[in-house]
Amino acid sequence: MVYSLFASLLTYELSKVSFIGPIRSSSLVGILIYLISLYLDFLNSSILFGATFVGMCSSNKVNRIELVIATIIYLFAFSVMERYFSGVGGLLGMSSFVGVCTVFILRGLHRKF
Repeated sequence: MVYSLFASLLTYELSKVSFIGPIRSSSLVGILIYLISLYLDFLNSSILFGATFVGMCSSNKVNRIELVIATIIYLFAFSVMERYFSGVGGLLGMSSFVGVCTVFILRGLHRKF
């Protein structure tokens, strides 16, 4: 879980650099995750790569605390949906969508009440 938080926060911070942006930052962190996972067998590189999808959020829309909450929700959604998306594809994107969308909904509810 800590590694996923680090991957999403690193992607988030790299995406703020003007010449990198969110897509390149996710790619760079994804390559870094792959290279590290070659030496560390205990890392699940697909979960970490999905965390970079969460980190692609715009800094104008999501702050760091909301990003951490979205990453935790992503990990929970990933663990729940893993058995339903086996062999189909789209698990990483759908889980990250659920995490970020839930944060937006919770923020809207918080402002309303």
